[in-house]
Amino acid sequence: MDAIKKCAPALLYILPALAFLGAGAAKISGVPEVIKPFAILGLPPAFGLLIGICEIAGSIGLLMERTRILAAIGLSLIMLGAVYYHLAYEMPSAVPAIILLIFLAGSIWRARKSKAVPI
Repeated sequence: MDAIKKCAPALLYILPALAFLGAGAAKISGVPEVIKPFAILGLPPAFGLLIGICEIAGSIGLLMERTRILAAIGLSLIMLGAVYYHLAYEMPSAVPAIILLIFLAGSIWRARKSKAVPI
């Protein structure tokens, strides 16, 4: 039971880090399904590449204690854009973006409580 209590909070940042690492890699490699939303919004393909780079950097930042809060804030901003897109254009698929946003909020809350990074 103690091991579960010790490891469970780490899931607040490990799971989103894995999700953003995969999503960022897909954007950088140009997977059409993840690049298409940028075209629908009228954004250039380079913007998708930039978001992919930010997602990978953010996923690495989530795993480091010193940068966890800033990475979670940056990724939350990206997720707010994703939630907007999904609610405006693809309603049923907004759920994963909202869940990631909740995990990021939990990461921020947990990191602030741990006194690891005073912000």
